[in-house]
Amino acid sequence: MTANFPIISHETWLEKVKTELKSREMQDLIFKIDEDINISPIYFENKFEVFFPAIKDWHIGDIFSQKNYSNAKDLNEVILKALNFGADTIIVENMNFSDQDIITKEVDLGIMDFWKATDEGFQKLNTNACINYKRIPLNLSKPIVSELVTGLNLFTQNLADPQNSIFVIEPSDDFFLNIASIQSLQILVKNLSKSTFNNLDYQYLALLSHHGHQSPIEKAVIQSTLKALSCAISGIDSIAIRPYSDSESSRRITRNIQHILKMETKINKSLHPLENNYLLKNMVQSICQKVWSEL
Repeated sequence: MTANFPIISHETWLEKVKTELKSREMQDLIFKIDEDINISPIYFENKFEVFFPAIKDWHIGDIFSQKNYSNAKDLNEVILKALNFGADTIIVENMNFSDQDIITKEVDLGIMDFWKATDEGFQKLNTNACINYKRIPLNLSKPIVSELVTGLNLFTQNLADPQNSIFVIEPSDDFFLNIASIQSLQILVKNLSKSTFNNLDYQYLALLSHHGHQSPIEKAVIQSTLKALSCAISGIDSIAIRPYSDSESSRRITRNIQHILKMETKINKSLHPLENNYLLKNMVQSICQKVWSEL
């Protein structure tokens, strides 16, 4: 049973805000998310509806570099341990092709994602083949419009070639901007893909750098948790957090960040928790309009 609340007009909101601000100016509430994008948190009736991409039951990734292991057998053992403790996506950097059979031994490539990172992008290893994806890096700490324009231009090239795409996203420390940026990206990718008639695949991977230089480590874990949560809410396909060291305890901590998000918050089972959030809708619409105008 739902209640129908009366719609409050923009003028009423303004009067309430002016009362609360007392001697401060309304302009103090407006904040900038890019050079030409100013956001007002005050509600106004929006003629354009924003439909957010749904939250997915994202994959929990664990990332390894072969150069950190003395031999392929040792790498295979830690990968199997990661899978036993809840990882369902594996990413291996600096992987030697000649060691592939040893590294993937006893790994069921038919039911989980195993990614080999290359200079050009990623190869998704399957039982009898590998599927190539062109990497599109996005750093959300950089000016967001130019970063998305650059990434989407690369995506358009991949559509023309044609090639599969994987967006490798480094989130920023800004919780809401992460959500708005990734949601905007997915909306624009969908729009660009409408004119094509191919079966190309595209993936969204959030790759979080570790914050092991921070002290205490609890602070780094909290920061990584907030970044992972923002990516989960945005509808990402996979999240991988680089551990602060190659120890098993460090990997367990980074995996548990995502296990807690799934098992305790049930965020992967929910509808979009910010679907009717005016601020987020305003940010997404503003980013989409600005980026689209520059493509």
